[in-house]
Amino acid sequence: MRGLSKAKCYQAILLTPLFISVVVGEAYAGNLYRYKNSRGFVVLDDRLPAEYVSNGYEVLSKSGRLIKVVPAHIDKPLVDTKQQELADEKRHQEDKYILASYGSREEIQNTGGRKLQLLEREIKIVEQNLADTRAQRAKDRARAANYQRSGKSVPDSIKAVLVHLEEEENKAVSLLDARRKEHADVKRLYGRYEARFAELTGEQAELSSTPREGPSEPEN
Repeated sequence: MRGLSKAKCYQAILLTPLFISVVVGEAYAGNLYRYKNSRGFVVLDDRLPAEYVSNGYEVLSKSGRLIKVVPAHIDKPLVDTKQQELADEKRHQEDKYILASYGSREEIQNTGGRKLQLLEREIKIVEQNLADTRAQRAKDRARAANYQRSGKSVPDSIKAVLVHLEEEENKAVSLLDARRKEHADVKRLYGRYEARFAELTGEQAELSSTPREGPSEPEN
C-alpha cells in the first residue's frame, strides 16, 4: 500500500513540470485577432493587417478566451486655432460689455424690452401700410377689370398706379420680413445677455424668457 502511494507521488512529481510548461506555454503563445474585413465579414486570424487596426478589433488567446477589446479609432476634427482664438476674444469682449453696461438682470430685461416695443410698433405700422396698399391695389384691379369687361382698354394712368402699388407692396413685404427678423434677433440677443450675466455674477434668479425693455452693444 505504501509502495503504491509512493508510486503515485512520484508520478505526480513527474507530471507537475509538464503541467506548468503547458500553462506557461498557453500564456505566452501567440494571440488571435478577431476583426471585420473590408467586406464586413468577421475574420479570426493570428495576424492583424495594418489596414484594419483603426476599425477596432478583439484580442483572444489560442483557447478563445477574450483578452482585450480595442475600439475603433475615430479622428477628432481639428479645431482651427485662429478661429477659436477669435471666438474666445469675441466672447471676452461681450462679457466686458455686459458687466460694464448692466448692473442686474432686470436692467437687461428693461433695455431689451424697450427695443422690442419700438420694433413691435414699427411692425404694426408696416403691417397696416401693407394692408392699405393691398386694399388699394385690389380696388384698382377691379377698375381695370371693369374696363376689360366692357371691351375698353385699361387707361395708362390705372396701369401706372397698379405698377406703383405692386412695387410698394413688395417693399412693404421685404421691410416687414426684415423687422420681424430684427425683433427675433433682439429678443435672442438680450436673452443671451441675461443668461451670461447670471453666469458671470452668479445671480441665480429664474431667467426671463422675454426681455421687458439699451446701450450700443458689440456686434452679434
